[in-house]
Amino acid sequence: MEPFYRKHGDGRRFIIQNCLKLAPGRRKTKLRVLDIGCSTGALLDAFQQVLPDCDIVGIDIDPGAKANAPDHLRDRIQVGDVLTASFKAPFDIITLEMVIEHLPDPAKFLHRCHELLLPDGIVMISTPDIDSKPARDGGADWWLINRPDAPVGHRYWFNTNSMTYLADGAGLKPARIRNKGSLFPYLPTWLHKTVQTLLGNDSRSGRLIRWYPVRILWALIIDGWLSEFLNRGEYIYAFLIKTGTER
Repeated sequence: MEPFYRKHGDGRRFIIQNCLKLAPGRRKTKLRVLDIGCSTGALLDAFQQVLPDCDIVGIDIDPGAKANAPDHLRDRIQVGDVLTASFKAPFDIITLEMVIEHLPDPAKFLHRCHELLLPDGIVMISTPDIDSKPARDGGADWWLINRPDAPVGHRYWFNTNSMTYLADGAGLKPARIRNKGSLFPYLPTWLHKTVQTLLGNDSRSGRLIRWYPVRILWALIIDGWLSEFLNRGEYIYAFLIKTGTER
């Protein structure tokens, strides 16, 4: 069931689908995609599976990203800082998947994305939403602020308004800003209790739903498709278009 979920339910599918919806004309050409903070290349791999002829490039400041990447992606990843790195050509799509909240100067990175984009190119940014219901309910104990097992390492927090403001300062126009993620916190209290009574919690991790296959189905249907449809979840997905230029 996990391959089915990765194909139809996870956030990377959502990212790619929305990028391509905003660039229908660009699909006639060989798209160039840059993933900033690419780690070992999972999003690059997803793009290549959907568009086998696209030209994918990843960059990460961590040397382990390239060293630990799969063999078929290693030569697509470079180690370095995107602010100073050089690339052979501009890009149609640039992605920052759960990266911008870690950066020392998000505005500078967005200006750099603008420089690296082709006219009408797309920037996708995903990041935790500090205005989401889980964030408001959890406060300083929200797991994306404080985790007992590891430091979170987030420097900045965003909501829809601050994301729009940041994009505007970099010459990027918000074309679509959506939320996605866990839908459970948004359910009414009576439904919380019903779901927990029927499905229980995993005894080892404490996560909702004791049976792993059912948890995968929940992630696919409830936290995947339904969360997208209702525009609810603890993560913002912002799709921004480069403005002020002509094709």
